[in-house]
Amino acid sequence: MTKSPFAVILCKFSDQPQEPRASKFYKDCFTEAGAGTGGAFDYWRDVSFGNLDLTGSKVFGWFTMNNHKLQDIAGLGRGSFVSWGIDAAQANGVDLSPFFGIIVVFNVATDSGASGGRQMVLGYAPNDWSPTFNSHEMGHVFGLDHSFSTSPTPCASGDSRPGAYCDKWDIMSAMNVWAFSNALGGNGPGLSSPYLDKLGCVPVNRIWTPPNPDFGGTVRLAALNHPEANGPLMIKIPRLSGPNPSVASTYTVEFRRKTGWDAGIPNDTVLIHEVRSDGLSYLQTLATGPEFLPGSEFTDANRSLSLKVVKFDTNASAADILVQLSSVDKRPRSCEDQLQTIGALEDHIADLTEVFRSAGNPPKIGQMIERLEGVLTRLKKEAISAGCLR
Repeated sequence: MTKSPFAVILCKFSDQPQEPRASKFYKDCFTEAGAGTGGAFDYWRDVSFGNLDLTGSKVFGWFTMNNHKLQDIAGLGRGSFVSWGIDAAQANGVDLSPFFGIIVVFNVATDSGASGGRQMVLGYAPNDWSPTFNSHEMGHVFGLDHSFSTSPTPCASGDSRPGAYCDKWDIMSAMNVWAFSNALGGNGPGLSSPYLDKLGCVPVNRIWTPPNPDFGGTVRLAALNHPEANGPLMIKIPRLSGPNPSVASTYTVEFRRKTGWDAGIPNDTVLIHEVRSDGLSYLQTLATGPEFLPGSEFTDANRSLSLKVVKFDTNASAADILVQLSSVDKRPRSCEDQLQTIGALEDHIADLTEVFRSAGNPPKIGQMIERLEGVLTRLKKEAISAGCLR
């Protein structure tokens, strides 16, 4: 668990005396005083499995900034706004050194967002408030970039990089996300498994990685937003990227249920991300979209990785994922096809064995039988892993 307390500084411009909300509203949102009310304190505790703890956060103000009128914001950036808030806090005797991050809240609409250095500013118009936006900007304070998909263009303004803001299941694509409404406004969704892993929130013993480079079998994956379920919370598979790769990528698999902070997503779904060498997370898609439902199958660019969603067990908050790391052309087929291949190979080996014995045990036929028996053993293991053979 990492204690990450925020100092929330409420500031009024000298020519704007109104206070849009009482300080208790912000305490309920950002501090342990509001635990259980659905604010940012609850959000980060829940989605991080308790690893990002805002306990110790405090709200200060409202402070009047005597040296700043609303007209002074013209042409200035968030860094200046945060500095004004820090100056106001220090002028009122507030010691900011114990805090992990700083949030300056203005009483009128200003440019809002993270400004670097674990600092951010929030300036809302009257009656506006967006927990989704707040959590997104706090994600930047925690060190996260935007989330991406394989889209060739960005999905929202503010970041011109291809695929920016295109992962609607991840808070770091706000405001283009599957949010839901609660008493505080639009909220959610959670974080993707690559970014939770980057923050060190996923326990090592709940990350599944292949035991060998030729693994083929089914992995039962617990829902990322139901850590009480049994099994790994994410799958991580290092692979080479592209048909002629020069760098490595890591593919991740997660199961998300339409509950809790993910109540706004369309369906229970499996999501697959590629974490590239730049550390950014890219949501993978099928022709039908990014949702991998039972029967959906994903193949990487090198045709060396196949992932198939076998089934969802929503009662157990789990999904079964068939993983095949050999050539896609060798990936497990239907049980009927696998058993037919195994039977035909067994018959062929039996015929060769009879020839081998009647011909006086010639070495070349013996070597052929050994190779075929090795192939038969591998096929049987694949059939067992796929649940086709016991």
